Amino acid sequence: MLKELNYSSGAYVDDENRMYCTDSVRQVTMRFDSQWCRSIEMVFEGVIGLNLRPSSDNTTSFLYGASMFVQDGIISFYDSHIDSIDKSYEGTWIESFGLRQPKWPALHACHVTAHSYSLTILAINSFSNS
Repeated sequence: MLKELNYSSGAYVDDENRMYCTDSVRQVTMRFDSQWCRSIEMVFEGVIGLNLRPSSDNTTSFLYGASMFVQDGIISFYDSHIDSIDKSYEGTWIESFGLRQPKWPALHACHVTAHSYSLTILAINSFSNS
């Protein structure tokens, strides 16, 4: 489940009340918790878009799958198993230019089966020869 999401824009007000309104950082940190392993942390850098959809009042926030795609230098992450990039997806998604090395738990500390969790990572190369 998504435990925590933090966005840092890079904009700030200095000690003399001067505003710096440039989103020079655009970084999102997502932390996921699980009953099967320790927390997983993913840090997306150069965020282009973020759609956060919390679970509704009558549902749970279980995360049964996730999908990640790389196309034209853009990383797309979805909080569900999907087969391709979907701009109309109604769940939580994020697009960014970078992803720091995720902090994955040690394999021996994570008892996850293919039936309980899936992460699909597809690299889609679409380079033109122009």
